[in-house]
Amino acid sequence: MTEAQAMSNLGYIATQTGKKDFAIECYSRALDLDSDMTEAKEALVQLADLDRRLEHRKSIASVTASNADEVIHASSTVPAEGQNRVQRAN
Repeated sequence: MTEAQAMSNLGYIATQTGKKDFAIECYSRALDLDSDMTEAKEALVQLADLDRRLEHRKSIASVTASNADEVIHASSTVPAEGQNRVQRAN
């Protein structure tokens, strides 16, 4: 096993144990050692996507909490580009 593979494996373990920042460091190091390592590239993309989805859900939760006594229209939780698509479809 190469050092790059070992770092990628360590990144996987860190991800599974909830140590996201350390996982990112490990995957990044793996790519420094072997820029063609597909597993590390994919893992970094998935971690970034997870962060994006979590931030989106947090924003929905904050809107819901701040409007607890009001009815929230479903379109308020849709990103702006999605709202534009909905408006064009109507």
